Amino acid sequence: MNVENSQTLILKNIKPNSIVLEFGPASGYMTEYMKKALNCKVYGVEIDPHFAEKAKKFAEEVIVGDIEDYEWVDRYHSIKFDYIIFADVLEHLKNPHQVLLKSLNLLKEEGDVIISIPNISHNAIIMELMEGKFEYKHEGLLDDTHLRFFTRQSVLGLLDSVGLFPTNIQTTVLSPEQTEFKQDYRKFPEPVSTFLKDRQDGHVYQYIVSARKKSSLGNEQLNKKFDLIFDRYDTSKYLQIFWQEEDCKYFSEGASKRYTLQLNRETKIDIDIPSDVLKNRVRIDPVNCEAFIKIYKIKIMLKNGDVLHTYKTKEEISKLLVPIHDLLVNYVQENENGLEFLSIGRDPQLQVNGLEKYSDYNQDIIISIEIKIDEDYKKYLISCWEKLYQHNCFLQKMVGNN
Repeated sequence: MNVENSQTLILKNIKPNSIVLEFGPASGYMTEYMKKALNCKVYGVEIDPHFAEKAKKFAEEVIVGDIEDYEWVDRYHSIKFDYIIFADVLEHLKNPHQVLLKSLNLLKEEGDVIISIPNISHNAIIMELMEGKFEYKHEGLLDDTHLRFFTRQSVLGLLDSVGLFPTNIQTTVLSPEQTEFKQDYRKFPEPVSTFLKDRQDGHVYQYIVSARKKSSLGNEQLNKKFDLIFDRYDTSKYLQIFWQEEDCKYFSEGASKRYTLQLNRETKIDIDIPSDVLKNRVRIDPVNCEAFIKIYKIKIMLKNGDVLHTYKTKEEISKLLVPIHDLLVNYVQENENGLEFLSIGRDPQLQVNGLEKYSDYNQDIIISIEIKIDEDYKKYLISCWEKLYQHNCFLQKMVGNN
């Protein structure tokens, strides 16, 4: 589990050999991990029949149906669970209070309910509202299938209303420009930006909360004060790779990895690609700022070090990596080795082509990229204009001589 997202945070809370009820397992990523790595017995409830069939491979049983039809109440009434998981589920329900309340009848007295839930009070949404926008998207904080919205206080209020007390609270953190809204603090007056950056929950993307029945806890635990520490505004620069999960139309933060960049110097980054996504769409976001980018060389390798292919020339690299957003290719670069780009925004994107041919190896692969990121992109622009000017003068001279 190399990606620190809500799923991995949830899984770190599950003890081996447990009995687990998982609401909304989708295609069974967590189900598989709990079965294979933790030797858990997992039961599920999934509304999508196609996803349910996949999750069933790793579960004792999966009920296909709407959670709020409550078929699971009778079907699983004789089982007492160590954990009940709601991973990005409660916000999709008409009455999450009622679902939580009924689920507690299936929970062991000292069992845990674990939920992950998006934060509607993220600074990116506040910034959207300040611009008069409230636009639903296909994923994320304003997923168009969300029926309920939560802040930290309302999450804790919901748990309290059903007799649960939080024993652990974790978060995933994204700055506004890292979210699907691609917001930018520089668009707002400095006092406004400062106020937003100082908000404790301003960059919290999701809450991951473990909770127990109040009846199972002593007074000392019930009086526990949480000293929550939240990351502040993240100014680090990073490369991020996304892979499209099976049966998903869109890329998501959950199916991605980030690699910290060292600016203004040539750096080698080894990107791990899981074997089961090689036939799916893969995207590389080379940096999260405006910058000059030069890719010197790319190697496709197996984890044992065997090199399957090397891309060195401008022509070779441009066939592997195709700009799809916020990137301009330098078509006047003098050197045929490597490929130069200009990132003209905070969300440059490259589509990776041709990885499906490596799926025959049935192994994870490594994309090893030798890259340089230079934030002084104005220097690059001046250089390009000078080359274009010289080229234009040369053409005019040739025409004049004829």
